[in-house]
Amino acid sequence: MPYSPRSLKELLAYYYKEIGKNRYMLLETFISRVCSPFEIFLKEEEVKEVLRDIQRYRIGDIVEIEGRKYLRLNFDPKEIEVKGLPKLQKEIPDVPSIVAERVSEKTGKSLKEVMKEINNIASELKVYNQIAAALCARKYGIELEPPLLQVLWDSLSQVSKKRTSENTSE
Repeated sequence: MPYSPRSLKELLAYYYKEIGKNRYMLLETFISRVCSPFEIFLKEEEVKEVLRDIQRYRIGDIVEIEGRKYLRLNFDPKEIEVKGLPKLQKEIPDVPSIVAERVSEKTGKSLKEVMKEINNIASELKVYNQIAAALCARKYGIELEPPLLQVLWDSLSQVSKKRTSENTSE
């Protein structure tokens, strides 16, 4: 699951105040700080995920200046109020939107067309949009990775619990 854009911005704003200059901070310094056991203590894989999400959300970019890599922020970190070291939080993915993007990339259909297809599957089969999106992905041969499958499982579990409680209250 990706990190939430808000928590990434808060983290970058926090570090910018300590190690940044003109919206740039030395990449190796940023990485050493988030890996420090006295700070966030991320593992190498988690750092890669954080950097990927920062670039994916266009919050920042990795640029090379005079042979050194920097993290350039695409927002004004002074506008974000941060009191202390913020916690990184994961974002719950929107399965239909993610599937629509992937189907659109694979087929060349517009996002609007794919979302309409997902909604049609949901209404025809009388299932939630997350399930319809998974069926649509399968139709086009798109595999969903474990975090997305977990979201689907959680939504099915909630539906099952709701129906069970409705049946026992009758």
